[in-house]
Amino acid sequence: MPTIYCTSDLQSLARALDEMAASLPIERATKEEALRLTALSQTLGGVSSNLRLLAVEDLLAQTPVPLASVARATQEAKAAMTRLASISAVIRVVAGVVQLATAVSLQNWSNVRPALDSLRTALAT
Repeated sequence: MPTIYCTSDLQSLARALDEMAASLPIERATKEEALRLTALSQTLGGVSSNLRLLAVEDLLAQTPVPLASVARATQEAKAAMTRLASISAVIRVVAGVVQLATAVSLQNWSNVRPALDSLRTALAT
């Protein structure tokens, strides 16, 4: 019966292979032996990388629902921010109209120009 490895087992195996590759005495070996040990070290590193990829795939396979929830929540938050921005723009326009109406009704003519400028700015955004 085949052995089934979990993510932590795959990561442990990858670390062990990295340690094995690092412990190879390449610097002390003869030229021919160093070439052979370097090739072995690269092979161990390749297998270690593949194990890490399998661990990542295993993690992703275990988390599709939470990732989908995060994506959905992000989309909902973006939609809410868009709605809030449009509501905020409407509030700025209404505030500009109220400010202009107040200045006119009080006949405070010095405040009409700033209120009109504020309203124009709100309408431009």
